[in-house]
Amino acid sequence: MSCLLTGTALAALLATTARAQDELDLLELTMEDPLAEEEALELYGFADFTFGVPLNKAESVWSGLFWPYPTFAVGNLNLYLRSTLSRHWNSLIEVRFLYLPHGGSAGTISPGELDVTKTSVRDYTEGFRELRWGGVEIERAWIEYSLGDLLRFRAGQWLTPYGIWNVDHGSPTIIAIQRPYVVGEELFPERQTGIQALGTVHVIQHRVEWHLTVSNGRGPFDAYRDLDGNKGVGGRVEVSHYTFGEISIAGSFYYGRYTRRDLEVLVQDGGMVSDWAIDKQYDELALGADLLWVWGGFHLQGEFVSNQLAFTDEGRQVDFGANLKADRHRWGTYGLVGYRFDFLGLMPFALVEYMNEVEGDTPPATHVAGGFNLRPSPRVTAKLQYWRVTFIDPQTPPFDEPLHNAAAQLAWAFEGTV
Repeated sequence: MSCLLTGTALAALLATTARAQDELDLLELTMEDPLAEEEALELYGFADFTFGVPLNKAESVWSGLFWPYPTFAVGNLNLYLRSTLSRHWNSLIEVRFLYLPHGGSAGTISPGELDVTKTSVRDYTEGFRELRWGGVEIERAWIEYSLGDLLRFRAGQWLTPYGIWNVDHGSPTIIAIQRPYVVGEELFPERQTGIQALGTVHVIQHRVEWHLTVSNGRGPFDAYRDLDGNKGVGGRVEVSHYTFGEISIAGSFYYGRYTRRDLEVLVQDGGMVSDWAIDKQYDELALGADLLWVWGGFHLQGEFVSNQLAFTDEGRQVDFGANLKADRHRWGTYGLVGYRFDFLGLMPFALVEYMNEVEGDTPPATHVAGGFNLRPSPRVTAKLQYWRVTFIDPQTPPFDEPLHNAAAQLAWAFEGTV
């Protein structure tokens, strides 16, 4: 039993004192501060388990580039730590636990490339038996100051506010097993480190949500270092209407400079001089638009994403043919439609995608997928999916044949308090 008085008991006690009103005013302020009520740290997260089946023939080039055997895998194991720090301050941290880098390689993995990066070590607590360790990916870590719905500020690392799939990335909540290719290719940065201002405005049956961002931009160390001093800027506006279910339409943008530098040490006038020479540098503009319509069991969503990349004169690289790399324009779009029935939360769904890499190494491709999403429990989602990727006007293998796979997945959410 706690030795602290509850807010109600303390209010009654203060009301009997001579200076009751002044102390009640103070009590009201402290009760608005969640720390005064000893609010617990919230712990929650999600995980998924997948069985993937490659469907290309054993002699296919795709079987050599990707793993050719049916495989079980735990893919995501994400943990959230959320805390209300005071009346205006709160924090969110999300980390993903990984088996990687054990067995990983610099490029694609083929059957002859096992344990390129080996992370086995002798565990001194278990008789020096072999232990395989993995890594931790920091998905986001931010602190937020809120002045109400109209204006909030976040500082730290946050998921880039664009589209639908990038922020709502939890396996139990998304419908398909995998993200669309256009989202996975990160035409927008997946996450950024910097400052974000955001807010929400309600007007009759409409909700307007806005974001403005300033960050280190992209780079090899963008989570903790800016290599060029040119900050990345971005924004998003989303308008939602609620007459016929929920209809949300949004637009996003990002503009920044990517810089990669290599350390060069030179000997000049009998001394050593270091210089961080530019190895790769380009400016990029990303634009996106997305639509979400949920009406009863009906679900429709789609995104369009575009990225224009222009090398600087100092940072333009050469390709395998010793030619200067050209500027690039990549874009893609997808649409997903499904209907969720009451029976076990069953949702048949279909996804169609198109990805066009202008002056890129991969030819344009269409991606068609379909399957079932099932919710036997509010916190458990089961999925079954088939997808097929067909390349348009291929010039060289392996693009002259389609790539197709099937997979089944169990995803679940968990929560608790400390």
